Amino acid sequence: MPFQRKKTGAGKPIDPKTAQDRMERFCAFRERSPKEVRQKIAELGLKGEEADTLFDYLQEERFFN
Repeated sequence: MPFQRKKTGAGKPIDPKTAQDRMERFCAFRERSPKEVRQKIAELGLKGEEADTLFDYLQEERFFN
């Protein structure tokens, strides 16, 4: 049986604090573009105002350019 990754419940929204922690690590790993950051936030299941707030926070704290 080949190795299979365990599904993490894609599309299931997570709480904003967990999303912030994940996005900080995502951005700190290497330089990211705003497009990559927006895409990853969407993959985490955040939408609307929560997504915009997180994006603005990451930009203000210079996690990406």
